[in-house]
Amino acid sequence: MHRILPALFVVLCLAVTAVSSGEDKPASALILSACSKTVVGISCVREAGGEQASGFGLGTFIDWDGKTGTFLLVHNQLYSDGVDNPRYSVYLPGGVKVARLETFDSARKMSILRLAEPVADAVSVKLAATPSVQAGDELYLVYCLPQAFNYAPAIRILVASSVGSGKKGQEIITDADVASSAFSGSTSGLVYKADGSLVGMLVSLTVVNDVVTYVCSHDFLSSAISDMASKKTEVKQELKPSEKPCWFGALTSPFGKSVKSVIKGEKPSVDYGAVVSAVLLDSPAEKSKFRVMDVITEVNGIRAIGDNSDLELIFASLLEGSDISVSFYRFNAQAEDVGWELKTKTLKGERRPQILSETERYSDPFLKAEVAPFSWDLKIRSYILDRFTGVYITKIEDGVLKTFGFQEGALIVKVNNVNTPDIQSFKTAVGSLSTMSGKTVEFLVCLPDGYNRPLYKKILIP
Repeated sequence: MHRILPALFVVLCLAVTAVSSGEDKPASALILSACSKTVVGISCVREAGGEQASGFGLGTFIDWDGKTGTFLLVHNQLYSDGVDNPRYSVYLPGGVKVARLETFDSARKMSILRLAEPVADAVSVKLAATPSVQAGDELYLVYCLPQAFNYAPAIRILVASSVGSGKKGQEIITDADVASSAFSGSTSGLVYKADGSLVGMLVSLTVVNDVVTYVCSHDFLSSAISDMASKKTEVKQELKPSEKPCWFGALTSPFGKSVKSVIKGEKPSVDYGAVVSAVLLDSPAEKSKFRVMDVITEVNGIRAIGDNSDLELIFASLLEGSDISVSFYRFNAQAEDVGWELKTKTLKGERRPQILSETERYSDPFLKAEVAPFSWDLKIRSYILDRFTGVYITKIEDGVLKTFGFQEGALIVKVNNVNTPDIQSFKTAVGSLSTMSGKTVEFLVCLPDGYNRPLYKKILIP
């Protein structure tokens, strides 16, 4: 069983200063500007998957799209202990983020975590072609500086006395007067040239006879950026509907500030998730006994961080008949320690019924309106979760219905007291309206500004 260093909480030092003989170097401001939002001091604690373990170090954002999450390269080795994608809590200056271990490199003692949600203001590291480093070049090392048991990014100025190559990367040799003892316990970081170009990642250092050798790897950082970009693409591709897509059938909303504000007392210890506010009758969500206020966090390891469409997209990517693991938080008032419990249910994937885009449409030439069956995804979208059936107006033009206040998104339940649960019954009910000039026809409808409150509207046939 692998062990790693005890966790230390790490505070981001925005006012990074150059550390040398006290002389302020103009290039320091350039380096600070280049990396102040790219690197961060972090502490990691494994929550699930194998025996609990922890670690700390410098973190580098290596992929960022502002929406689905963040890949974070940790300058420390976080072992999986043979467990697939163990889950970690990552302590950042702005709070705690949940992450999964994507990969680790035991030779270079580097790890890559995938955070479940974006980090505000984070900027992905930029890496161009391998910069040329020569003897006499002044280099800037961004690393974690231990101060009173806090680890914060700092900058150290190095002067290369000679440059060579080794198995792990470029070897940059300097004199020992850079106070290597102050660097003890933090043998990783990013190495920049004075012009702001990134040389690579420091993966090790050795001190022999007052000579310090820094091993800097450009290739590892380059391959990490490339690999994580590919993983992001793969994740997006995986969320395409399968040949036999599944469904969940619940009305949900993102677990954000507006939802948290209505929860009294203790709140689930996550900053993401899909909160259940209602379930459709006869849906997999109802059959599996999901409740209002359950906070769904993961489906088969994929993070649920959005609303209905995001959650259903995850289910649609899974195959009918497959086992689906759903992780969620539920409030348990009967437990000895009253509070939120992390639970997991395993569902058998059910074939998704037709959604709006898969249904037939009917355009009535007299009413000047196009209707579609009231599919289950429309019920979630329109918050009509009772046993209402009818046809849904998808398009409407100037004509008799629009004149009397009908609009797109209205649900027509009855026409002259005749139920219209599907397109065929609707066609039959309205088929003779063009011959009823001067007569009044009564519709039972649910309008977008008053869903779940059906009302009768009378129209005069011109």
